[in-house]
Amino acid sequence: MYGRIKITTILILFMTLSGILWANTFVYETVTGSLSGLQLNEDYSYDNPEAYEYTIPYYADDEYWDTDGFLGRFIYQGTPNTLTVETHHPGPTTYNDGRFYYFYVNSTGMNDYDTWKEYFLLFRIKGRFHNGGTYDLDGQNIVIEYPGTEVDIPVGAGTERVSAGEWGYNESGDYDLYDGVNGYEYLYRFSHLWVDVTVIRTVNERDLKKNKGYYSSSLHITGDGIDNSIWFEGEVSAKWFHMDPDSYSFGIERIAPETIPFTDLIDSFWSSYRVGYLSYNSEDVPGYVSFSADLGGQSTDFFFSPIADEVDAQIPYYVIFDPVISGDTEGPTIVGTTFGTKNEFSTDYREITSPIGGANNYQYAVTGYIDIMLNSEYSSMSFPAATYSSTIYAFFTAY
Repeated sequence: MYGRIKITTILILFMTLSGILWANTFVYETVTGSLSGLQLNEDYSYDNPEAYEYTIPYYADDEYWDTDGFLGRFIYQGTPNTLTVETHHPGPTTYNDGRFYYFYVNSTGMNDYDTWKEYFLLFRIKGRFHNGGTYDLDGQNIVIEYPGTEVDIPVGAGTERVSAGEWGYNESGDYDLYDGVNGYEYLYRFSHLWVDVTVIRTVNERDLKKNKGYYSSSLHITGDGIDNSIWFEGEVSAKWFHMDPDSYSFGIERIAPETIPFTDLIDSFWSSYRVGYLSYNSEDVPGYVSFSADLGGQSTDFFFSPIADEVDAQIPYYVIFDPVISGDTEGPTIVGTTFGTKNEFSTDYREITSPIGGANNYQYAVTGYIDIMLNSEYSSMSFPAATYSSTIYAFFTAY
């Protein structure tokens, strides 16, 4: 690990006078995968395959979750969605084919964009029935060669119920009319979906033999209500004195509707309005999460501002972080820098358990819900009628 990192993600909220509640969550976990240790210069093997360009399409057929390039999986609950797969890294400065790349980490801890190893990704989407059974949605991998590729999640997942007289699914995933007792009570066929994510190296590279040490890469995955990033590393004969980059996942999901009724926000501290879910986990990087109303991380004065220029008003509100995992905070806490508030929520080192099973492992983690609240002194008559928006910035800073 080198230096002190600070990474940012954002949650954008819009408020109008109507909205339908929905929730999309997309949380990364390693399970049997790893964000570190992939040997980039190893000869082709079953455990660490390497593709020529003409063989890339063939990788749609078999599963690769037991190879060294398996990063882990994302657990999804929510409505059908479309994911966009990007990277935080720029492309190589030398000639390349525009795919994904590991870049050499030099002695100052920075990436050398002249030295790289090319790769592509395999996504495989599976569903978990409410009785615990599993189902492979497509029966093959989705091959992702280039940043900007879109991946469809064609069905929803969750534990929401239907009412008697409506059509629904039973625990085994069968579909029928729910009569109140026959078990066809679930809105979605699956309780969870998950996406296996695997890196497959190509033979394309530049100067790997000359530059031994650690290499880093990243993925940035977004969708409706989703913003999640993972940073991971590879190696070329790395030694103890080489600069070792950080490996971690940091994401935020909007679990409120895109539009929020004004009256829903006027509430008490103990029943504030839930708008997001934040998750950070890493095998080797502890730190803390903080929140801000600005990209510079300086202000905790949160406001909804009107989208229309002709409206001159701001609606102040509070942000509350309700941790699920934290090393120093147990209950809902108002975000701020004054007495009675707090804005550093540290990681805890613990065994992480998957909601869909699989191997558990120990990680640094901080997770929790993001709530917002208006003062009860306000009413819908306190501000001009308009559509207002706001941005909550979430930061992770390593110790």
